[in-house]
Amino acid sequence: FAEMLNRVEELYDEDKIFQAGRLLEGALGDGGESALELVGQHPRMSQIRKSCKDATEMMSTMKKLDDWVLCYNGKQTKVWYKAETGTKYKSLRSEAVLRADMISLLSIVYETDLHPDLFPFISESELLLQPARSKKIVRLSIQAPWPLKARETALFGYAVDGLDEDNCYFVYFREVVP
Repeated sequence: FAEMLNRVEELYDEDKIFQAGRLLEGALGDGGESALELVGQHPRMSQIRKSCKDATEMMSTMKKLDDWVLCYNGKQTKVWYKAETGTKYKSLRSEAVLRADMISLLSIVYETDLHPDLFPFISESELLLQPARSKKIVRLSIQAPWPLKARETALFGYAVDGLDEDNCYFVYFREVVP
């Protein structure tokens, strides 16, 4: 069981969250109550289990279009939005064909200090916290044209590498709300 937990941690640290989650849940199913209790006592494993469940739920949500309203349908880009229940917020979802190699694309996500150089509307970018290799909290200063005012926001984001087994890679980010 200990070897399996080590493998789960390795997969998780490599951003292979779907694989880590499947391995962990399979072991918990096979190990019964004692395995569940053991994982519950291990803070990092509890965190990994929650992250795996969150990523799986996010992927499931992204595959369903039930609540999403298509607001742009281009040749290579689609954009949807939906109202978040019980809040004044809306979520955006986009799909696009990107003609870029994975390394260039991921450098945009990982190299937050370059955001002001890469995005003309971002005047400042500061890494506030990086709890894992692919998880970050970043403060952004955003310039907006008149009549809008400049804004500042903090975003939490993470990436999931599911290319090996799930044929997907996704980046999720949301505003940090105090």
